[in-house]
Amino acid sequence: MSLYLVIVIITSCFIGWIWIDYYRLIKVYDRKNSALIITTFLLGAASGFLITPLHEYLLHYIPISLNGTAANDLVYCVIKVAVPEEFVKILPFTIVFLLFRKHFKQPIDYIAFASFSALGFAAAEDVDYFIGDKNAAIIVGRALLTSVGHMFYTALIAYSIVLIKFKKQKGGLLLLPAFFSLAVFCHATYDCLVFDGGPLLGFLASVLFFMLTVSLFAVILNNCLNNDSEFTYRKYIDSDKVLTRLLIYYAIVYFIQYCINTAEKGPERAILSLEGTVFVTAPILIIVITRLSRFKLIQGRWEKLKLELPFSYTYSPTGEYFRSGFIVKGEPFAETSLNKLYQEYFTINPVSKNSFIEKSREVFIEKKYFLENDKAFHIIKLFTDKEHQHFEWYALSTKLKGKTRFNDKYRIVALFKFKDSARIDAESLSVKDFKFIEWVYIKPIKIGSPEENKSS
Repeated sequence: MSLYLVIVIITSCFIGWIWIDYYRLIKVYDRKNSALIITTFLLGAASGFLITPLHEYLLHYIPISLNGTAANDLVYCVIKVAVPEEFVKILPFTIVFLLFRKHFKQPIDYIAFASFSALGFAAAEDVDYFIGDKNAAIIVGRALLTSVGHMFYTALIAYSIVLIKFKKQKGGLLLLPAFFSLAVFCHATYDCLVFDGGPLLGFLASVLFFMLTVSLFAVILNNCLNNDSEFTYRKYIDSDKVLTRLLIYYAIVYFIQYCINTAEKGPERAILSLEGTVFVTAPILIIVITRLSRFKLIQGRWEKLKLELPFSYTYSPTGEYFRSGFIVKGEPFAETSLNKLYQEYFTINPVSKNSFIEKSREVFIEKKYFLENDKAFHIIKLFTDKEHQHFEWYALSTKLKGKTRFNDKYRIVALFKFKDSARIDAESLSVKDFKFIEWVYIKPIKIGSPEENKSS
């Protein structure tokens, strides 16, 4: 085995590991599942060897080939690329599901193991491409576009099972062929855009389409997390940590590509190649991993799948505590930071000297509420006595602009007066129901109950 082949295999497996670890970071699995995850990944890699016999003994007899015509090439991509690849990618998932059904307890388990199978297939495909092309410039592109793409297509098929089992979606088993067809269509469309669009237009069109599929993938993941039977707002996802880890992983991929290019073409050409790769792929990378690290956790919520970009422009007339400008969709960690204190006692403390609350006050998060555009407010009890017998209703919302931490340590939040306590369980509230009071910072306290508080 040549040194180059060893490097290629390690690189391909590392690319797969990036997204396997991603599922660990969003708290889908722990080390107890490692053996089954590795098995699924290896079966996914082995499934790639089925493509050749499928082409030689079955698809070879279908008289169609690429000719540069959009309609013809889309049909070619459907029949000779997407259908066989999606078929073999879902086989390892099906085998693992049938043999180890007890590991599939939550909706996200189905998506995760479908992704592990797809990542194994993508790793085997990467080895084939890296050896065949011997062009290190494609490493980053395949690590980003191909890996995420393969995950999404296979996850679509698994999502049909989620809808049948957990949402009780109308259509029953008909959803399986419907979502398989959708996965095939998305896969074939992306490939066709790459083949027929030309070097620039094809790249731009395929990236635009890829961004749309990333948004769909994010919604699928979010729906599964929101409908976990053990859902709790306290089980928050540190999106900043997920984003940082993915950035580190992809920095390593860039470095690997640079090292291989240096060995093959020399340092000067390697630097030029790296600069070009970073210029083209870095904006895509930032948007994709930011979107896939952000989750809007709303218990029981099923968002509809719709074509949309993973970023948008928003305008807020208030400006103070609502985001405005171009933003990547999803809930950033700043907004979810209060989740770890959900239904816990902690203190809010004045930021300025001219404070309404005047001093440190003990509070308790009673409920998380979402207004229009899913802006999150945490309804709190602000206690007026040490025994926690008397309180007033207020609300907190995280500060997202400017200085967001007090003394670079404690999270700053907006304190609102909640006007009508009788509406705490109302189905619809608006910003008008909340009056901004002041900025405060939150500080956890070691307390589990009012009784413990009285004795401390």
